[in-house]
Amino acid sequence: MKEFKRQVNRIARAVLFYNILLLAVILGDTLIQSVRLILEHPDEAQLSKALHQLELSIGLYGGPSIIGIAIGILFLILYFRRDNMKTCILASVEKMRVSVFLQAACVLLGFQFLFSVASIGFENGLNAFGYTIMGDVESATSGSTTISMFLYASLLGPAAEEIVYRGFVLQSLKSHGKEFAIIVSSVLFGVMHGNFIQGMFAFCVGIVLAYITIEYSIYWAILLHIINNCVMGDIWPHLISGFSANVQTVLNWGIISVFFAGGLLVLWRNRIKLKCYVTEHMAPKKYYRYAFTSIWMILFLGIEFLAALSGIQKLP
Repeated sequence: MKEFKRQVNRIARAVLFYNILLLAVILGDTLIQSVRLILEHPDEAQLSKALHQLELSIGLYGGPSIIGIAIGILFLILYFRRDNMKTCILASVEKMRVSVFLQAACVLLGFQFLFSVASIGFENGLNAFGYTIMGDVESATSGSTTISMFLYASLLGPAAEEIVYRGFVLQSLKSHGKEFAIIVSSVLFGVMHGNFIQGMFAFCVGIVLAYITIEYSIYWAILLHIINNCVMGDIWPHLISGFSANVQTVLNWGIISVFFAGGLLVLWRNRIKLKCYVTEHMAPKKYYRYAFTSIWMILFLGIEFLAALSGIQKLP
């Protein structure tokens, strides 16, 4: 089991460093912008106003994030350079059928309903104690307002996340069993978001995407991820933006309810097949115990837990 723990540690360390690099690029860009403003505005009042505008604009532009994921992917390529990961990541298994793709999309988009319900429940629970998590919820659901953020959030970001979590991570774990690889890669993907509500949603979505990757191809997982982010995150909100807030709410709940009902139907009709799949590929429980007690895994989970905890704020 020492070799097993060593491999899990190696994977968790790679994911942690990838996220640190991404964060470092974003923070570095913010620092450079702040220094530039300090040099351009000697007047204290003007500087304060400019810095406030900079603070408000953080997260609106995707340029730094795009640079960050590019550097992060390059790091992972060098990190796993001896593992011949390219062949594994880009390999295709079964031929994708239209019916399978549509069912997977329905299940994946149906999790939006659970995300919305969990957000309301969690928020109401926190409100009872004088806290809120709406800041994290809004940041997770807000659409893109700039071209660079659209490119990152709807296209390049999803592709990069698939390469990282369904590529490097999933393929590195697959030798220990499909179920183990699907669950652990999905946990890392969910926790990576540093957001309690979004993390639960991402974990569920990660299971669907990991299954599609293992049984079909990462290309289909990338496409599904892009559809989820692009359609539900940007295109749909834009289409209904002309309606009143109440009508938008009804339309949002209507479409996610349809997907949720469809997803439940898909899971119910395939329940025997899915049960057999889990039974056939079930990993020993000790694998999970060893994996989640490895040092780098604990460190990664702990850092992301603290990040998620920081999203809970006192009510004004």
